[in-house]
Amino acid sequence: MNANLANKRVEIGFTFLGRTWQRSHTNTEAKLMMLTHAFETLGLNRVDLMTDYLSYAFRRAILRLGAKE
Repeated sequence: MNANLANKRVEIGFTFLGRTWQRSHTNTEAKLMMLTHAFETLGLNRVDLMTDYLSYAFRRAILRLGAKE
């Protein structure tokens, strides 16, 4: 979503996946690939994963990746 390359920071807002792909290995792998690209390829220091506070399922998915609220 937003990129602040001067401060080595980006935001990932959402991914569009059908319901059958949610909570799947494919979904997790896609997010891990984005994070790997951000940190290892682009050399960023921070990636913010954005979601609505009321979206409990998505917040749990972010936590499963090892992120912090």
